[in-house]
Amino acid sequence: MAKSKDEQLTVLESLTNEEREALIKCSQKIRFDEGEVLVNVGEKDEGVYILMVGTVEVIGKGSFGMDKVIAEIHQGSIFGELSFFDQQPRIAAVRSTAPGFVLHITPNGLNRLATSNPDIAMQLLLGFGKILSKRFRLTASGGI
Repeated sequence: MAKSKDEQLTVLESLTNEEREALIKCSQKIRFDEGEVLVNVGEKDEGVYILMVGTVEVIGKGSFGMDKVIAEIHQGSIFGELSFFDQQPRIAAVRSTAPGFVLHITPNGLNRLATSNPDIAMQLLLGFGKILSKRFRLTASGGI
């Protein structure tokens, strides 16, 4: 399986330790074990997940309705961004392939961050947008 090419894009690379702490205060930290399903198709959850440690795979439906791994997400990247932006149910499942933890940030959490640290919130939103844009381009070109 080819890895998704977004692994070099992260939302954390430009944040200082102090800025990361501010982000953590506005997020929920969720630990997970290998093989754990973090997101299910159809779930209503408007939060985005920032993968701090570990790796996860995005699972969609392939031929004949069989589960198919459509992408790998690596440390520093995100998943769940579509529902974060459009508040629609999840369209894919996400399962961990290694133990780790994520930060789950909702629009309300991002608003709290924007109130206290607008520069960090802006950096995150731009990072989310860059990753979303790159994934769309890969999908449109047949890369995922």
